[in-house]
Amino acid sequence: MLAYGTPLVEDPDRIGEPIALGLDETLFCRVGKWRRQSWSASIVDVEAGRLLDVVPGRSGVEPCRWLAERGDAWLANIGWATLDLSGPYRAVFDTMLPDATQIADPFHVVKLANSKLDECRRRVPPPGAERDARAPWPQERPALPGPATAHQGARTPR
Repeated sequence: MLAYGTPLVEDPDRIGEPIALGLDETLFCRVGKWRRQSWSASIVDVEAGRLLDVVPGRSGVEPCRWLAERGDAWLANIGWATLDLSGPYRAVFDTMLPDATQIADPFHVVKLANSKLDECRRRVPPPGAERDARAPWPQERPALPGPATAHQGARTPR
């Protein structure tokens, strides 16, 4: 197995010259007694659909180092950068690929839109309901049991 994997991994031409680069984190494994999460970042040639490399960590430090090793001519060839909406990866592309067009992946865009829509729905009362916009809805209020009902877990009247 080592004889087949070594030439491909060590071949400097395996990376090629991509025009679209993707960056995303993955939970690599859980280690130790407390199953601490160990993350890795995947660097992908988006056009070819090929994994270029995996770097340790979830921050932007290792991806920046990896991109810096490629050289200015290689970086100048990249026109698009795909990422989730994380700040560290946006900073990587802002720093290392300032001329590349950044594209957020659809999953994270829809997830963000849904969470903002849910926030808005919780603030707007249903038709016919009167309510102070600053007061939370009853389902959002924490349960505060009174002394007589504390053992039953029931809510006290307000």
